[in-house]
Amino acid sequence: MYVTDSFSPVLYKLPLGKGGELPEQSQVESIPLKGIPYSDENQGWNANGITTTPDGSALLIDQTNTGMLYRVDEASGQATPVDVGGADMSWGDGIRREGRTLYVVRNFANTLSVLHLNKGGTEGRLTHEATDPRFDTPTSVARHGDMLYLPNAHFNAADPANTDYAITAVPDPA
Repeated sequence: MYVTDSFSPVLYKLPLGKGGELPEQSQVESIPLKGIPYSDENQGWNANGITTTPDGSALLIDQTNTGMLYRVDEASGQATPVDVGGADMSWGDGIRREGRTLYVVRNFANTLSVLHLNKGGTEGRLTHEATDPRFDTPTSVARHGDMLYLPNAHFNAADPANTDYAITAVPDPA
């Protein structure tokens, strides 16, 4: 399993044990990310959502503050931009890949963008976008049956401690 760090250009590799047990800290590998420009934490989030390419040969990572999608070699950490044909990927947060379909949750845009990827994950084309008045900075996406579930972070809530949080269920727009 791989994990991004939004404030440091590092990819963490966690060798999960039997049944998904977390490894000892000494077993976690830090892989420096190269090719993704990081801004300091006062200028927003950097690398965020992560999944594999359709052929499993690399990782896909979105960068929230630039709206870029990157293909990353998991051994070297070298990143190259994915050609998305000019599609707006601003505020990309959580991502989910199913086959060659990539769902990109765009938090402050309150949008779920759907891309069709080539096998290697070097190119993708926007096929659908979905918005919903119930979206309030969604941050991730999960599936159950033909529905997608997006948790709302309510980043703009005036009083986060007293905010009712919700998950929005929407039909799969793809």
